[in-house]
Amino acid sequence: MNLKNFHQKLESELLEFRHSETAFYSDPIDCIDRNLSDEDLEIVSFFVAALSYGRVEQIKKSTDLFLQNFARMGCKSNGAGISQLILQASEDQLRENIGDSFCIWKHRLNTTRDIIECALALKRILTKHKTLSRCFQTYFTNLSLEAAMIKFSLDFSQKKIPKKRLRNPDKWSGTGLSWFAPNPQDKGTCKRMLMWLRWMLRKDEIDFGIWKKESMQNTKMPLLNESHLMVPVDTHLHKWAIQNKITPTKSPNWKMVQELTAFFKKLNPEDPLKYDFMICHQGMKIFRLKEPRD
Repeated sequence: MNLKNFHQKLESELLEFRHSETAFYSDPIDCIDRNLSDEDLEIVSFFVAALSYGRVEQIKKSTDLFLQNFARMGCKSNGAGISQLILQASEDQLRENIGDSFCIWKHRLNTTRDIIECALALKRILTKHKTLSRCFQTYFTNLSLEAAMIKFSLDFSQKKIPKKRLRNPDKWSGTGLSWFAPNPQDKGTCKRMLMWLRWMLRKDEIDFGIWKKESMQNTKMPLLNESHLMVPVDTHLHKWAIQNKITPTKSPNWKMVQELTAFFKKLNPEDPLKYDFMICHQGMKIFRLKEPRD
């Protein structure tokens, strides 16, 4: 492969994509109000990213209901105030209030129990670090995003709600905390976590880039930026990589994440995730156009 020609091709496609109907198909990031404070946007986006699997329409439906349920607990309907709510409520209050507000909530594999566990883990981390950004910085001492993700996952999953014995053993109780903070050592793609990190670190018309702000950082510690990001591999990017013979890895896994990141770093070392949103949405467009119509 001629990298120079391939790079030029991607740049041309990106230019065309940006001047086309970029929102030809909506994206989970559209579920998030860009006018939120940085502290609230960080938390709302963390939840939204974790729920971002399956069709976008269902993701939007589930996240809208998610935000409505938190509004019953004292937030605004867009999630404003969620960071302070989680910080100020006691653990018992969070368990009880989320249990009541989310009593009939479910998103595919995720249940009310998952939201309770995640809120308690976030409370512990925010109490200690003030923001998730500063928490990640704590683990970014060797300038490796993969190492920071591993340590964040272990920290996030440190405390869990004791699993009660279910009367119906066939009843699904939820994914648990590993869904919200996956560990690369488990060899999965960690797609939703890597997508969320892209939202936090890149700044353009799509991504928020709030972790670039000094107010979200500990300036005495190493700073993360978009050059450290790794590719969130979804089914569309996976198919694209195989078609273009970029990776010999046939199944989406952490090895493929590493291979694709290394490839994109050759094209753009300062911003390796410059093209993945476009590639994903091009794949979504092709997939939707091939769907049978009623």
